[in-house]
Amino acid sequence: MNTHTTSSGAAPDLRKFLGRFVLRYWAVYMAAMIVGTVAGVLVLRYHSPTYLIEAGLLIKGEQTGRDLDGELLLEDLGLNRSSTNLENEIQILKSRSLMLEVIDELGLDVSYAWEGRVRHTEIFDVTPITVDTFALDDELWEQTFRVRSIDGQMLGFGMVGGAVLTVPFDSLVETPWGAFRFRYQPSEIPFGKPILLRFHPRIERARELSRALQVNPIGESNMLRLSIEDPVPERGEALINRLMGRYNAASVADKQQVGINTLTFVGDRLDYLAADLLDVEKSVENYKQSRNIPGNLAEGIPVWMRQQEEAEQERQRLETSLAMATRLRAVLTADSLGPTLWPDLMDLGSAEATDAVSQYNELVLKRQQLLVTATPQSPVVVALDQQLGNLGSRIRDNLDLTILTISQQIQKIDQKLSGIRSRIQILPQQERELTEILRQQGIKENLYLYLLEKREETALSLAITEPNARVIDVARAGPPITLSPFTLLPVGLFGGLFLATLVVAIREMLNDKVQTEEDIRELCTIPVSGAVLKARLEAHIAISAGSRTPQAEMFRLLRTNLQYFTNHAPCPVTLITSSTSGEGKTFTAVNLGIAFALSGKRTAVVGLDLRKPR
Repeated sequence: MNTHTTSSGAAPDLRKFLGRFVLRYWAVYMAAMIVGTVAGVLVLRYHSPTYLIEAGLLIKGEQTGRDLDGELLLEDLGLNRSSTNLENEIQILKSRSLMLEVIDELGLDVSYAWEGRVRHTEIFDVTPITVDTFALDDELWEQTFRVRSIDGQMLGFGMVGGAVLTVPFDSLVETPWGAFRFRYQPSEIPFGKPILLRFHPRIERARELSRALQVNPIGESNMLRLSIEDPVPERGEALINRLMGRYNAASVADKQQVGINTLTFVGDRLDYLAADLLDVEKSVENYKQSRNIPGNLAEGIPVWMRQQEEAEQERQRLETSLAMATRLRAVLTADSLGPTLWPDLMDLGSAEATDAVSQYNELVLKRQQLLVTATPQSPVVVALDQQLGNLGSRIRDNLDLTILTISQQIQKIDQKLSGIRSRIQILPQQERELTEILRQQGIKENLYLYLLEKREETALSLAITEPNARVIDVARAGPPITLSPFTLLPVGLFGGLFLATLVVAIREMLNDKVQTEEDIRELCTIPVSGAVLKARLEAHIAISAGSRTPQAEMFRLLRTNLQYFTNHAPCPVTLITSSTSGEGKTFTAVNLGIAFALSGKRTAVVGLDLRKPR
């Protein structure tokens, strides 16, 4: 019995819910779903698609991109020693300085769009006009201007919704907003519709594009994937391609700085040595002429003098290394203006000193790259300055030690030569003097030839300098990224249904009126005798003999319930009242009296409206 009561009570609750929240507001739900679907169709119609533009860039490392004629030669010359940090290259690609160069080259600080009734279509390389701005008012950045052709020679120019000025082509025009010059460029698309212009601040535009640009490594390789989303595919392709070109040009310029400084240093030394060598050669010529010495004096030197020649050659080699080390030490001592690139020379007499100078130049280049996006007070730059200072001190100490070592070796050679000379005292004094002059000449010649070779090697390295990266895939736009109707239309449909449900729920939560029998049963324990529906046709008499209308049947049901409640009393009295007038007291009393009368009961209907009697 209890189970039957529970299951029978659940069904009315469901019917109550459906009747109150669904069937009662079915028109609202239907209208909301139609509006949501129409909104989805409009969004699909006027939505501007975007395009994903992607490109591939290979960052060359120590073992990447070598060939027999290029990279191996640079490695032999000691000019290809740096390694690559992908994170640093990513930050350089996204740097504001590179993006500003691209903006200036492509004119991305001005946006062009064909004006439409609902949607404006952006254009890039097919615009019939270009505009140059001068001294634009700061308050007008990001404002929209309209340009339209008047007669092919004049333009109508002004802010959207504001005054329009008539300006000519290819002339600098002063306006209340600043100075402008409009240039006409023939296009396949005629200048028929108005064009909307929007001017962007260069710095803000660079930041916006840098944030939109995505640079991500591909797996564990040295490949970088550059991508950007843009409603104009040609603009996105031009931006990425030009950015990669500017990045490669900047990397080549950085690499060439060491070579340029080396050429300057070597050129100065060659000029000095050429004059010095000329003086020595003239001294040899004058000495031989004044003493009638034959041209080839070595033919008369005995075989046992070879030891002296070998010792002198060793001394010449040491003096060459000592001269180079002393000169470089003097240059490093004079360098007090901050971290700069030092001449990259080989054979300083110490392999450790040569490697240290190369490491110093690499750190200076890295510091210059960091200063593009950071300040000298940045912790990374300060750390590099400390490394440069420590490395510079180590280089100077190493050079001092090298100079001291070579000097000691020269002293030993001199002692050896002194012993040999004591054995050849029988040689003519002229021969000994000429030997000293020729020795000085050999030192100068060796040093001159060495610097001349280094100058050619450095010039060769500048001519074949390769950038840090190689473009693997040029920028290409993929298919348009559009909204799918299979996704958007159901979203609009269910979105409208959700909003309608939300409105109905809020309405029902705020509704405090008694509208149904269930509302009465929830508020009080008094039994409900019956309910009478409101008829479409308003008639004061709703019941008569033989009538089968819903209202007539409800009055008969109400009569039966009242007879049950009064337990068939011989003369029951029923009071019909309400809270305010106009709620149907008279209508109910009259028709209920008719219902009792039709059942054979003697019935009297008495009006007791004492406040407003009728």
